[in-house]
Amino acid sequence: HSEIRNLSFSPPDSTLLSWSRDGEVRGWRVPEGTPIKTLESIGAIGPVAFSPDGSRVAVGWGDSVRLWRVSDGTFQTFKSPGGTLQNITFSPDGEVLASSGEEKVIYLWEVGNGSLLKRLEIGPYVGVRDLAFSPDGKLLAASLEGEASRGERGAVSLWRISNGSLVK
Repeated sequence: HSEIRNLSFSPPDSTLLSWSRDGEVRGWRVPEGTPIKTLESIGAIGPVAFSPDGSRVAVGWGDSVRLWRVSDGTFQTFKSPGGTLQNITFSPDGEVLASSGEEKVIYLWEVGNGSLLKRLEIGPYVGVRDLAFSPDGKLLAASLEGEASRGERGAVSLWRISNGSLVK
């Protein structure tokens, strides 16, 4: 590998995936070190997240989300209208993917078909630092960044997934 940028273990088994700066993905069964199917240069990548069952990996690839099916190496791609992706995370049931990018919006995607479910506006904040679903998958938390040059502080916002409403 050239300059490894990301490492991630799959949740249900001992598969380790690594991503290099040039986009090459390699995988191994751990602890044996047995290689699994790898991808040759998918291009520069951003955030990475395993689905809860480990069957898929969501890869931020410029302004697109690429869902990689680990078993056969196939991709499903959908374009994010939010610019270059900075955060992605799966819901606990693996059916919804949340993403955020350069735009002041969080997008919720249906994993099965890649359709956009909801847009969550972050208000006056500059950007999204991180995303997390509640364990039951009913809420999404986002750490929001304030404008430091104006003395603004960050915040955490909670949204209800069922209707996209801001809880607090």
